Amino acid sequence: MRVRSLTLFLATLVVLSACNPFAEESAAEAYVTKMFSAREVGETEKVLLMYDSRPDRGTPRETWSNMLVAIENKLGRPTSYKLTNWKVMLASNAVGSGTFVTLQYAVKYERAEGTETIVVFKPRGTSDFRIVGHNFNSQALLFDQESPRATESKTPSTSS
Repeated sequence: MRVRSLTLFLATLVVLSACNPFAEESAAEAYVTKMFSAREVGETEKVLLMYDSRPDRGTPRETWSNMLVAIENKLGRPTSYKLTNWKVMLASNAVGSGTFVTLQYAVKYERAEGTETIVVFKPRGTSDFRIVGHNFNSQALLFDQESPRATESKTPSTSS
């Protein structure tokens, strides 16, 4: 019994020492900071290299490119960003084993504000992150600022 407890304790220490969520978050945040820096100055090709566009991952490079162009056309380039939430998850599945880090940012763009949730993946045994998920959320994506209907809904009614 004592040997089993000692073995379990040592195994737990090995697992915990292999996974330091604070170090993983910090490394992922540094990676995403490079992505934001490149977007701020319009280096789209540099940004696209940071996305995982392997065919088995489901999102081709052209799709990532179209998404970034559409977001920039609507909101403008990011001008500032602040990390508001993060989560680290270890995974082992059919796609592969590694670390997923989800980072959520409050972002100010040239023409709007919003949030971005970015998921990066680092395969086990490497130090290379890749963006595998990217979600943009801004009311400016839903409404056309130039739309007469948007203006009408803000104007108080003067009918009697």
